Amino acid sequence: MHWRPLTTFLQTFVDMKNAQRSGAYRAFAHDYRPDLTPFISAVYGLPATNEQMARVARALEERENVRLQLFAPPIPVGRDGAKARAR
Repeated sequence: MHWRPLTTFLQTFVDMKNAQRSGAYRAFAHDYRPDLTPFISAVYGLPATNEQMARVARALEERENVRLQLFAPPIPVGRDGAKARAR
């Protein structure tokens, strides 16, 4: 495999852009969020127990769920003040 500056830049750019999509917190396509905890631990050789790793993973998932709610589109409100029902 060879480093190709322009090609590698474009591939990395597209991967990063696609990884920024909101949605389900799962390792799918180019969404690496759930995989970051074990990757970072392995790369940097962080001393963490399985329990600590599980706690970090749960905290990250909770954070992503809060983020998803914060950036969700607002629910339309009708004239009577009631929220519209999903169809």
